[in-house]
Amino acid sequence: MSIPSDGKYVDRGVVNETRYYYAVESVDKLGAPGKRSPEAIATPFATATITITPKGNRRELSGNGQDTVQSTITSLDAASRPVAGLPLKVTLQGVGTLTVNSQYDDPYSADPSDAITNENGQVVATYQSAVISADTTITITVAPSSVVTGVSSAQLTLTLRAPVVASVEIQPQQTRLVADGQSFTRVTITARDRLGNPTPNQTVALSISPAQGRFEDLSGNPITRVSTGTTGMAEVIYRSGTRAGSVTLTAAIGAISGQAFITLVPGSPATVELVADPSIAKADG
Repeated sequence: MSIPSDGKYVDRGVVNETRYYYAVESVDKLGAPGKRSPEAIATPFATATITITPKGNRRELSGNGQDTVQSTITSLDAASRPVAGLPLKVTLQGVGTLTVNSQYDDPYSADPSDAITNENGQVVATYQSAVISADTTITITVAPSSVVTGVSSAQLTLTLRAPVVASVEIQPQQTRLVADGQSFTRVTITARDRLGNPTPNQTVALSISPAQGRFEDLSGNPITRVSTGTTGMAEVIYRSGTRAGSVTLTAAIGAISGQAFITLVPGSPATVELVADPSIAKADG
């Protein structure tokens, strides 16, 4: 067949609920075939239903700018069979970003919100939250292309929770050190919000009770505060004191705090001193 002027081929001899596969193969003047294109799949239908399902059925996310959820968009016909090759528009109302996974991009559109269902009648999109200061909601809308009839749009509403610190975790790599003033262990501190996600850019106050040893940064400088940075986590060093016993490490953000316990044990003696009493005795056996 000749190439249509608009580069598109319309197949009008199709039957609903039947899957069709299409490929393009060039032929030279002598009729010798060239390389065949990848197959395209399409399923004509009378009516179809679109659903949006977030992974793990997650409908609450942390508004920390890092939390993500992947959603699967599924199109089924009246007989619950997947509709392949259905052009869809996937849009976001609200803060954050929504990205259609690249393998579902519509090859005939430069709009990143345009997608095509695969052979399973599915499209996958990933939403990433924004940084917020108060709880809010966002809505993902999936609608069929304007040329498609018999299909209604679908929506998914997600709730973003403001990243309020709900807990502070402090975890030393070792919980038993020699009380020599030199032994040390790395300590990981994590601030978490109400959903259990790390909370970035929080200032953590550090303390030790009783005052045996000290906190240091990773360069060995003494510190009493540290930031959770962009990851919601911080790593510091605890260096032991010189008196054996139990010490409590505390990391606090405002009124929220976490604790860990380390046991300081006596080390090997550096010297052995012998004292005779009395210092003089008769050599009489």
